[in-house]
Amino acid sequence: MQGLSVGLAGVARCLLVEFVGERVVQPTVVHVRAHEVDGGLSDNASPSHGLNPTTAEPQSGLFFGKTDDLWSFGKPAGWGGPWWETPVEAGVPSDPYLMTGFDQKCLNVENFADSEITIAVEIDFHGHGRFGAVDSLTVPAHSTVAHVFPPGFSAHWVRLVSDRDTVASAQLFYT
Repeated sequence: MQGLSVGLAGVARCLLVEFVGERVVQPTVVHVRAHEVDGGLSDNASPSHGLNPTTAEPQSGLFFGKTDDLWSFGKPAGWGGPWWETPVEAGVPSDPYLMTGFDQKCLNVENFADSEITIAVEIDFHGHGRFGAVDSLTVPAHSTVAHVFPPGFSAHWVRLVSDRDTVASAQLFYT
């Protein structure tokens, strides 16, 4: 997961959209003269609550403002994860998933296979690409297991490694 930053005559810096398969990983962010334009923000998640007449589609909203204005939206929250009904190979780590900047973190892992699996939860604490195991979750066949990270737990990235081939979903919920 790497974005691309481009300097344009010292006026604008762009973080371009990155695609992994068919899903967007990072919306476009443009900084112009200390102001920010964020693309890909859902109008339904904006302060207008879906009532923005300038947005034709809910997923096409643009945010114009100062970077500090983002704090008026409240604390960061969201959900997503590296697997969604995904074929998972034993011993192959998932893509890293961002987990920094959120107060409370919960991981749900669903196993669609006919046998039990063990998922190693690995984190990259400093953001330097070195992962270490912090926990393991045993997920029975056709079941979901939730793991709540302790208050104050912080790391830049999390990834998961299954001990067996399976089909699984792994979603993180941040508040």
